[in-house]
Parts: sequence; C-alpha cells; structure tokens
Amino acid sequence: MKLGEIAARLGCRLVGDPDTEVTGVAGMEHAGPSELTFLANPKYAHKVKSTQAAAILVSAPVKDLPIASLISENPYHDFARALEATTSEREVITLV
Repeated sequence: MKLGEIAARLGCRLVGDPDTEVTGVAGMEHAGPSELTFLANPKYAHKVKSTQAAAILVSAPVKDLPIASLISENPYHDFARALEATTSEREVITLV
C-alpha cells in the first residue's frame, strides 16, 4: 500500500514521498525499510533518528528526519488503524 493512500485513509498530513510502499507496521526498534512505525511517547524521541522504518507517525514534525512522516493528532490510535489497513491489504493480495 502506498504511503499516500495510508495518509489519506488516516486523515494525516504527509511529509515525504507519497509513493513509498508500506507493507506493514512495527515498533520503532523493529521496523524495517518497508514498514510504518510511530512515536506516541516523547520519552522515546531519541530512538526516532535510528529507526530503519520507511515512515513514522508523529504528532508534530521531527526536524532533520531522513524518513517520511505522517503528522497525526493521535499517533498511537492511527498506528492501530494503519495495522488494520495494511493487514487487510495483504489478505486481499493473498486471496487473489
């Protein structure tokens, strides 16, 4: 699923390439280069710059971040919604 499509479904502002392919979601430390992650707790902000994720859900833009960002009013909630969206997409592809 394209990052731009995820942003539209979640109602988030996208900072980055809308054509980035996202295959799933994962926590910040475990996310790979085709996955979406999130930052909901400022306590973990120091981990943002070392994530390998394709994109991150955040409540405010992060300066000098080398990956795409989805700006969300509630990153934790939207992460759960993105999980549902990407899981549904994979199931459809498997069935076809």
